[in-house]
Amino acid sequence: MANTLFTKGKANLLRNDINVLGNNIKIMLIDLADYTFDDTDQFVADVASGSIVGRSANLANKTVSDGAAFKSDPAVVSVVTGDQFEAFIMYQDTGSDATSRLILFQDTGVTGLPITPDGSDVRITPNASGWFAL
Repeated sequence: MANTLFTKGKANLLRNDINVLGNNIKIMLIDLADYTFDDTDQFVADVASGSIVGRSANLANKTVSDGAAFKSDPAVVSVVTGDQFEAFIMYQDTGSDATSRLILFQDTGVTGLPITPDGSDVRITPNASGWFAL
């Protein structure tokens, strides 16, 4: 699968149901042996729990530049050990997987992927143009 915004994630961004600057935005590390991208997925609860290797803290220093590009500092995920992961999903964290909305799926163009956790923190760095643009 190529990098993409979830269709319902795009709709939520356009309706401002997701406010990338005002909401808690996080990254989940995804083991593709246990998850197959499905564009109809809308919430974290739609992602097989066994496919989630780790979750980041809230993204820091978020900005929207050039009117449409979302940028932030790298995501840092504290991973003890676990399955290799080959992708990540960005999501709006509401505190409940049932209402936390999915935004972005990315499995290509990420430096260092795949990664097998070895007990150290993992940093996922957006490219220079940002995480995504609308």
